[in-house]
Amino acid sequence: MQVIVDPNMTVTVLKRLCRSKKKRIVKKWRKNPKNYETSPSTEVLVFGDKCICHPMVAEAMKAMIKPQTDKRMEMFGGFLGAPLGGFGRF
Repeated sequence: MQVIVDPNMTVTVLKRLCRSKKKRIVKKWRKNPKNYETSPSTEVLVFGDKCICHPMVAEAMKAMIKPQTDKRMEMFGGFLGAPLGGFGRF
């Protein structure tokens, strides 16, 4: 499975709310990027044999796979055979 790292996979979250009831003020308030917060997305999109995720999620997946790979290396004396979990191109 090919892992594609995309730093643009982010989630925009509303940081604070507009206190005005006027539509004109709310409209101006929505345009201001200071009122929003962008954080990395934890979602992983899978299309066939491709996996698309944010770089932080990719690092977490690598960290989860590494201990399993090390344990398998000890068991088979350096021969891994098939890649674990299908992350052969990681």
